[in-house]
Amino acid sequence: MWPPPQLAGRRHLQELALPGVERQKLAIQAQPKERVVDERLLPRLQWRQRDPIPRLRAYMIEHGLATEEDLNAMDAVVERIIDEAVRFAEESPEPPPEELWTDVYAGVSKETHHRLGVVQR
Repeated sequence: MWPPPQLAGRRHLQELALPGVERQKLAIQAQPKERVVDERLLPRLQWRQRDPIPRLRAYMIEHGLATEEDLNAMDAVVERIIDEAVRFAEESPEPPPEELWTDVYAGVSKETHHRLGVVQR
């Protein structure tokens, strides 16, 4: 197939009228090279391999604790619950400024609220 998929969108190469052998050489040269991973990303990539959620999913399927369909159904329910919570939050009115520090820090006094300018006098 000409052009090869990795050259799609490279118009200047597509328009070349090369004999079959030359096209093959060009396609081989254009194939993606081995990926070099930035060492700073290694911890993140290693963590993805150890991510407990996909590992638990695979364990449950492997040991017959759940089927793929069961887990997909659970995912759908969770997704629906999250969507409802987001919709509720987006449709709710903004809380008044004096509620900014409520339930964030234990023992924050009204004086601290006033000093920080959170509550208007």
